[in-house]
Amino acid sequence: MNNKVFLHKFYLFFIKTFYIERGVFFIHQWINSWGYLPIRFYLDDSNVKNRIQRVFAKNNVNGDQIRILFSNLHGKEPIHFEQLNITKSRSISNSVPYSFVPISFNNKKEIILNPQESVYSDVVELNVNEGEFIVLDIYTSNLPSTISSTFFFKDQPITSVFELSERTQNQFMQQILSDHENAYLYGFSQIEVNTQDDVKTIICFGDSITHDSKWTSPLAQNLYYKYPAKVSLINHGISGNRLLFDSESNYFFGDAGVKRFEKDVFGNNKVDFVIVLEGINDIVHPLTGTAPVSEKISSQDIIEGFKILIEQAHSHNTKIILGTITPFYNYQSCWTKTEDEKRSKINEWIRNSSEHDGFIDFDKIVRDPQDPKRLYYEYDKGDNLHLSKKGGQKVADSVDLEWLMKLCN
Repeated sequence: MNNKVFLHKFYLFFIKTFYIERGVFFIHQWINSWGYLPIRFYLDDSNVKNRIQRVFAKNNVNGDQIRILFSNLHGKEPIHFEQLNITKSRSISNSVPYSFVPISFNNKKEIILNPQESVYSDVVELNVNEGEFIVLDIYTSNLPSTISSTFFFKDQPITSVFELSERTQNQFMQQILSDHENAYLYGFSQIEVNTQDDVKTIICFGDSITHDSKWTSPLAQNLYYKYPAKVSLINHGISGNRLLFDSESNYFFGDAGVKRFEKDVFGNNKVDFVIVLEGINDIVHPLTGTAPVSEKISSQDIIEGFKILIEQAHSHNTKIILGTITPFYNYQSCWTKTEDEKRSKINEWIRNSSEHDGFIDFDKIVRDPQDPKRLYYEYDKGDNLHLSKKGGQKVADSVDLEWLMKLCN
């Protein structure tokens, strides 16, 4: 070995040992500290005036700069943000007199966000640490009848929302807020922190069982407790989403998973790892009348859809694991043995395939051990399909965190 080759190899070893393995001198990068995908809601009221929304978003990234991605992706009318403020807090409390810093856009303190528009805020100089909440106050002079927003499980340890002013009286939104124990927010979809730490980003991709945060929120909490300042978990589920078909008309279920995966997972994110839980709606929607019977799928159709996601993830040098599809016995009285056999075949492929990088056996975790075609009663939210808070916690506590972090590496 000549001297040049030896010196080159020694240099690479030195870089790996001292800079990468020891985490020294990492290049500053923007990490998605918190995020949901905007979806489409139709409100009965044409305008809701003087609305103030306060959002607490749990942060697990150390950094000294923040930027916010604002979005009116599905809107048909502009949203006027009169004022936007940001601060940080060690706990969730709506009674503390916070000292806020203004958020600006091109040095302006208000912005009109046009339909289908997404805009980053100016960079805010604010030191934040893992374990803190990033707190946003959002002031709008009116809320259009069509907004880009999202919803998630209330009283979770990752996100909390307070309405400081008039709340919409729309019946649909009231149903979401009360009956479904969810909260919703609008107008922004991502909080990013600039850091020089080696922070891994995990994206959770799926339908309402992911979107409502029953399992993603406690999983994030578990990860943040064990790996402070080392990992960020982001929920990119969409309620009603299907793997193979776009949203049915008049619903907000989004583009087909195989179509949106590239954009929603890799579009605005540094991604180290993806968890996919999807496919149940492809089975049940044609059974409930939500989708036409002509869109019934076979188990192989879903498997081929998963292969597309696997190929796309691997093309980005990103690991991907799949979740087995959970039971739906007696969901809207649409269960049939034939359709459940499709689910079983898909799950067996997930458990035995070598094409993905691993799996989480959601089905085995939450099913009734005495009657595997149905959810265990304590893990059932009450509709025979969605997880209860206890069911979500069971999933999160069943995941091997060390295994997840090794896959990220």
